[in-house]
Amino acid sequence: SVLLKNGELRDASIAGDANLLPIKALGRMLAWQQGEFRLDDRNDEDMPQNFQGPTENILMDLMRQHDEIRNLLPTLPAAHASLVLCQPLNASLVALSQDDLETLQLVINHKMLKAIVDRAQLSDHAVLTSLGKLLREGYIKVS
Repeated sequence: SVLLKNGELRDASIAGDANLLPIKALGRMLAWQQGEFRLDDRNDEDMPQNFQGPTENILMDLMRQHDEIRNLLPTLPAAHASLVLCQPLNASLVALSQDDLETLQLVINHKMLKAIVDRAQLSDHAVLTSLGKLLREGYIKVS
């Protein structure tokens, strides 16, 4: 569902994915090739405010990320793939950015690519980019 108030984004969620951040939910909905929607009139003054900035800017940025993700996906393992830390780990952890370190921790804790992307506080694009780097540079591998 997507909640709007006066034409501005307020909240977004996907049924069955309660832990997914609103920005991730909206980004994934924009990538859907098919689906159904309906418009409901809600007079809810206590509607959450989970988006900051103009709706147009948010949507344009998410569509840009979607295009970049579409280009990244062929270079990455399948969503159900299990990722593990390379052992021995020859690559230097000091060389990693904060985003890469956060992604590496998610790999250690969650292993499955989809779970890593879902649980990341980073955008889907940022975490997929980081996973690609970690795979290429020998920090992680598909198990």
